[in-house]
Amino acid sequence: LAVNAFINPDLGGWLAAGDPPGDRLIVAVIWAPFSLIFVAVLAVRVSLLVPVELRANWIFRMIEQGDRRIDQLKAGVRSVLSLGVVVPAVFVLPVQWMVIERQALLVFASTILWGWLFVEIVMRDWGRIPFTCSYIPGKGFLPQTVLKGLISFVGFTTFGTALATFVMRAFSVAFYFETVVLIGAAVLARRRIMLWKHTILAFEDDLPTDVNPLRLTD
Repeated sequence: LAVNAFINPDLGGWLAAGDPPGDRLIVAVIWAPFSLIFVAVLAVRVSLLVPVELRANWIFRMIEQGDRRIDQLKAGVRSVLSLGVVVPAVFVLPVQWMVIERQALLVFASTILWGWLFVEIVMRDWGRIPFTCSYIPGKGFLPQTVLKGLISFVGFTTFGTALATFVMRAFSVAFYFETVVLIGAAVLARRRIMLWKHTILAFEDDLPTDVNPLRLTD
């Protein structure tokens, strides 16, 4: 999707011609990191759920201590934030710099901030040590999951792109919107840490409560 966003406004032709960038190209380079961040954040979170070292499960159960729980859980959030947000934003930054020059730094900061808010929303119920807990995939209804993911993708990329564009063109006004996003992410992070002080680590995945039997014998 990100590469296609560069191809449609003819990024290669623009580089060869040397003309001022058009609006389509500017929107494309701003939108691209948000699409990468959305997919990367979900991908990293799912990868942390896979029980690569399931034999270590009992070790963490035996040595679980309340004063170390927060540090252990922070590892998962830091991994999602660094690999899912920072890496995609840095990856697209050189292209943004070529197109919008110094304003790319404002867009980069806005992208990181919006991505941090998305990570806090996705990881709000995180309570696992990466790679050590059981995992049951496919617990949700597939059409509902696909529809929810599509709506979330469109909403995240659309609002993120709009906010980054607004910051680039009217920073003094957009600063207040950025402050609201910052406060929202900080509040969610604070809530997550407070819950971790009283939440027991999850070592076993829960089965879905809404079971839909096939009723083959009816």
